[in-house]
Amino acid sequence: MRTVLALLLLPGCAPGEVRPGVPDETPTTPGDDARAEVVETFTYEAPKLDMAFLLDPSSVEHMPGDFLTSLGPFVDALEARGVHYRLGVASSEYVHWADEGNGRLVQVSGLRWVGPEHPAPADWLRAAALAVEEASSDESATLAALRLVEQDAPGLPNFGFLRHGSELQFLYFGWQPDDASVAGVSQEHFLDAMAEVRPEPGRLGFHVITDRDLELHASQHDFGEILAAWGGRSHDIDEPPFLPMMRATVDTIERTNVFPLSEPPDPTTLEGTLFQSERTFQLDAEQLRFDPVEQTVSLGDLVPEDGATVEIRYVPAER
Repeated sequence: MRTVLALLLLPGCAPGEVRPGVPDETPTTPGDDARAEVVETFTYEAPKLDMAFLLDPSSVEHMPGDFLTSLGPFVDALEARGVHYRLGVASSEYVHWADEGNGRLVQVSGLRWVGPEHPAPADWLRAAALAVEEASSDESATLAALRLVEQDAPGLPNFGFLRHGSELQFLYFGWQPDDASVAGVSQEHFLDAMAEVRPEPGRLGFHVITDRDLELHASQHDFGEILAAWGGRSHDIDEPPFLPMMRATVDTIERTNVFPLSEPPDPTTLEGTLFQSERTFQLDAEQLRFDPVEQTVSLGDLVPEDGATVEIRYVPAER
């Protein structure tokens, strides 16, 4: 939500003082340009992420400890960005997907997924990862992702996982590259199906930790087309640590602390105010990062509370 107000900066006012409706007492000459300050008000909405870890069951038994210990710092990175996340774990086991496998979110301590409100989401993630039992060697991460979405309907196992307006992301972990021949799901079909679920650009993500040598040499059984289409991150499963790559997935989440301005500003006049938790914070030009190409202002690393009000003031640039 944005509101635009215009206030006239009148000659003769003290710095920072505005006297609307008071006649100008300073003589002006033809050509003087009294530019109006623009005040734009925005309501900040925190980014929402629904992310599923797709685990190759045959890899769980040999899962590197580095992957499990990376889950805590990964959650910390999400919280530092102010992301309202929902994290789930599903098996990519193919043969018995209708019963206990492919695409069904693993339930741990009565929960199928966790979010910021859970007391220890990293511990829950580790428990869920270890709960994926070793099963068939026929794996398909793309089929698991499709099944996960299909089962998110009333009366089905994953109902309620996907939220309206959220980003939907997957992270596959396993030594096997994707076996589309087993699943009968081509990468093209997968991309088309997911585009129907999230038609908005930038609302999808697919990341891979797998055997990169196998992936590169498996002409039709890799994730190349998906990674290229969505700008996903990938990492070799034989080369820990995994945390830098997992943190890099957080950078793919769309930032919502970027606000479009109605007209080009004079960057030297940019000021702002943040209203949240009944407190007021003044923002200066260094905290307000202006992008002249997009005509937007970013708050950089500053993450407001969900629902906070951001007021941005500026004098339009001379034309």
